[in-house]
Amino acid sequence: MIRSFGAMARAIATLTAVLIAMGAVVVLTKSPALAAVTCHRTATPSTFASQVSAATAGQTICLASGNYGTWQGTNKAITIAKADGATPTMKISFSAGDSGFTIDGLGGMGGQVSSGANNITIRNSAFNSEISVSGTASGSNIVFDGNSHNNISGSATANRFLAAGGGLTIRNSLFQGGGSDGVRLATSAPVNVIANTFLNIISDGSGNHTDMIQWYGGSNAVIRGNLFKQTINGETQIMGAYDGTGGNLIEDNVVDVTSRPWAIELYSDDGSVVRHNTLVYRSGCAYSMTCGHIALDRKTSDDAGRNTQVYDNIATGFSISNGSTASRRDHNMVRSGAATGDFVGTPTFQGGAAPTTHAGYRLTTTSVGARRASDGLDVGIRVSGAPNPTPTPTATPTATPTPTPTPPPPTDIAADALWTPPSGAKVGTAVALNGSGSKGNAPIACTWTFEDQAGTTVFETLTGCTLQKAFQNIGTKYVKLAIRDSDGDTDTSKQSFAVAAATAPPADKPADAVWTPPSGARVGVTVTLDGTRSTGDGRMSCTWSFENQNGSTVYETLTGCTLRKAFTSANVKYVKLTVRDNDGDTDTSKQSFAVTA
Repeated sequence: MIRSFGAMARAIATLTAVLIAMGAVVVLTKSPALAAVTCHRTATPSTFASQVSAATAGQTICLASGNYGTWQGTNKAITIAKADGATPTMKISFSAGDSGFTIDGLGGMGGQVSSGANNITIRNSAFNSEISVSGTASGSNIVFDGNSHNNISGSATANRFLAAGGGLTIRNSLFQGGGSDGVRLATSAPVNVIANTFLNIISDGSGNHTDMIQWYGGSNAVIRGNLFKQTINGETQIMGAYDGTGGNLIEDNVVDVTSRPWAIELYSDDGSVVRHNTLVYRSGCAYSMTCGHIALDRKTSDDAGRNTQVYDNIATGFSISNGSTASRRDHNMVRSGAATGDFVGTPTFQGGAAPTTHAGYRLTTTSVGARRASDGLDVGIRVSGAPNPTPTPTATPTATPTPTPTPPPPTDIAADALWTPPSGAKVGTAVALNGSGSKGNAPIACTWTFEDQAGTTVFETLTGCTLQKAFQNIGTKYVKLAIRDSDGDTDTSKQSFAVAAATAPPADKPADAVWTPPSGARVGVTVTLDGTRSTGDGRMSCTWSFENQNGSTVYETLTGCTLRKAFTSANVKYVKLTVRDNDGDTDTSKQSFAVTA
């Protein structure tokens, strides 16, 4: 057998620290040292297939340097790792029948995991292209742990990680640099995005809408304990759901950026919970605003959001508009304009004014907001879900140790099943059933039964305190939530609501590039190019190209719907604005204007 000590070099992203010194950004990843990997077999690109065929359960195949192409997977419980000092690269394509194996420490990764694949772990590996997980069922146990997805850009790679399948966990990983989306959520099956770092992901001019995390029709995700940070100039969006979502749990995240004013944007949301997040106040952000806001909104063609719960957060402020509402909003610490149940305050972080780690954004024991959350903890993030530790005093030796008294049992909290029936339900459109506000001794288990009015017939039973469900028939629905807490207390709440016929989808609104060329432009004097009057479906992205008259030569390309630019020569300028709306429609408007000396 061959002993490989490369495993220690592969241990990344259990903890990610961002250090800012002398104007440079240094990213360090560290984890506890791992034991040396035992290589039961070794392989080169030419022998890899035969070594996999010969391997038995529990064995590790160590790869020499080289390109291993696209691996189609296996159903053997084996580990594929790099040999000590080697730099193997590999793409993947896994599907039904692939299960039970681990990939550890490879490079050049990308590819796809599709329906039927299960119980696969990819860890400590470097991705240089998109990875997609699609069609996998809940419970598939697809885990990406401690990987890097850095400096990925381009219109052909709109996202680094497409999460379009269930049973998926993305954790302890680093998404840094480049303009492609970090994680795009495109499934209603549960996806966990936990303890990752998203650093300096900004627009790269390719026309892609750059989001660190974007819900792309997805719902029921857990977004927990992530650090979203920006230390360089550029346009970025952080956590955005612009086409409707619901049933998400967004908690214990830190957002510290200097561009996008809104840290969490939920459009047409139904039943998501936003709690214990720390959204840092920064001045000088886009649109002459401050950063660190929460927005609940909708597109004009979509339903208003409802049943969203927002509590125990640190935020700059709230924007709740266009009919969207929050069913719960309390115990949030804001900079100004606190609503009933919230309060005004400025946090003091354990890591100072500019913390460099996720844990550094935890409140000091004397900060405003300490121990003022609804659960008795601090508002903002909870590191490891625990309150701020009390320093242990220096022990005073005694002749006879004093026995530690047995702590009293926890106070019993009576079980209380709480949920709000959805309004405006329509056939074929998922609605949120949210029992997460129920009370009792945690953890609480929830069971939903779909019954007739008398309860004599049960049509369906589902579990989980937060569900998304689409009904197939119109009529009054009778739904009962039954809860059981950790010490066995139970309670039920049966309610009814109407489901109406489905409505036709709204007509597509074509993109329309609109701008007015500046007048009186002079050499060396800044003018404004404003494309914000352009219209289309949802958010618009703008690209400006500075060309000759027939467009055969492009001198410069810039992005952003509002630009300020000074020209260095006097003549006629030909400028083309290209806009793209949220569903991909595009339009251009090319105009000319004179620049005089």
